[in-house]
Amino acid sequence: MKTLDLANYGPVIPVIVIDKVEDAVPMAEALLEGGIKVLEVTLRTSCAIEAMDRIIKHLPEAIVGAGTVRTKADASAAKSIGCQFAVSPGYTSEIGKHCLDIGLPLLPGVSTGSEVMMAKTQRDWGTSVNASGVFSETQGFRTAYSGVEADSPVLDASRTAV
Repeated sequence: MKTLDLANYGPVIPVIVIDKVEDAVPMAEALLEGGIKVLEVTLRTSCAIEAMDRIIKHLPEAIVGAGTVRTKADASAAKSIGCQFAVSPGYTSEIGKHCLDIGLPLLPGVSTGSEVMMAKTQRDWGTSVNASGVFSETQGFRTAYSGVEADSPVLDASRTAV
């Protein structure tokens, strides 16, 4: 799966913070019943990996990704339990290359034209980056981005994340 493929499964990707692992599967079931198939579970709590593991094992029809991926270890942990994508709050070539090496599609957050260009350059080198999450609705970003090549796809995460 490529990160842009996520948009084919619906216009909304919930950004989920799970505080109690026992809430993971019932919450995911409710989202699936409501037609939301792509789930981003953030790595902001100590039970996040276990929560994603339970969702993946109990609901194979869900497309589960790890959010707030900040290190190679975060990406490796997500991949090891079966996450299908990762979302990072920013972009570094180290995380981009590592995600490529382990086969984990990456949706990095970017907010400047320079960050979009760096992610695109890394993508051209063969990383798994093939879409960029845009976490800014500022006119400054829109103006900066307009100068970046038109073939740099951008998924506007500020409109799809809830």
